[in-house]
Amino acid sequence: MPEHLTPYQWQPGETGNPNGRPPKLRTVLRGFGLTPSQAADLINSMLLHTRSELETIADDTETPIIETIVSRALIKSADRGNLHALEMLLTRAQGLPRVNTDNLPDDVQITLNLNP
Repeated sequence: MPEHLTPYQWQPGETGNPNGRPPKLRTVLRGFGLTPSQAADLINSMLLHTRSELETIADDTETPIIETIVSRALIKSADRGNLHALEMLLTRAQGLPRVNTDNLPDDVQITLNLNP
């Protein structure tokens, strides 16, 4: 390590992220005792709300905490334009589409050329 960076190096037992990575949404849902089916139903219903409805749900102190968490996650994803998060929620709720490879001809050849 360059000498000018030595003062900024972590000391043994020290971390720059003491709380660790935030838990994924599916882990949070499992923590609330939801089965995968129940989590999928919750996510599907939340995906049908408008942004203003999600904001109302997120701000309402009478809303179950799990709905608050999901609505805030959706709002945050929308603010960031994060389609990956939306894809992840849909995949968790709907599952991945099936790919049928039974109807492919036996003589199909695939060539992959990688050019630097």
